[in-house]
Amino acid sequence: MNKVNIWCWAHNNGENLFRGSCFENALLEELEYTKKYFADDKDFKLLFAKLEELKGTQHPQDILDTLFRENVTIDFEFAKQLKLYDIINADCFCSETDIGKALIYLMGVADLRFILYMRNWSAVNELTVEFELTHCDSEREVHLKLTKGEFDVE
Repeated sequence: MNKVNIWCWAHNNGENLFRGSCFENALLEELEYTKKYFADDKDFKLLFAKLEELKGTQHPQDILDTLFRENVTIDFEFAKQLKLYDIINADCFCSETDIGKALIYLMGVADLRFILYMRNWSAVNELTVEFELTHCDSEREVHLKLTKGEFDVE
């Protein structure tokens, strides 16, 4: 079975994000922000309900991280073809679950962009992709810094 592991980082304390300081925090802050404007949206209601259901088990950021890892993926053939520094948006991810689809929708609403900066083959059928997370307004700047080696992702 083909598998893709996804890691998303927002280095430099998330300075290239519109909201939040890391991937999970960016999702949580965007979700909290949308509460004011999209309270009736079915995807956001689903995420709020899931956070409420699991609130005693983990920090909300950790819940979102777990939900992402368990429900969101990327097509193996597509991930295989990605090249270093390719930029993708949330619509490139996929999910079979309503929670996963809601998270992908949230990432899209947040205008997040994902810049591939590392691919690691764990096995012939297992690939790990690491993305630098940025807001769409900063994607060009971050892309240039990554390609020129001016942006430390360690």
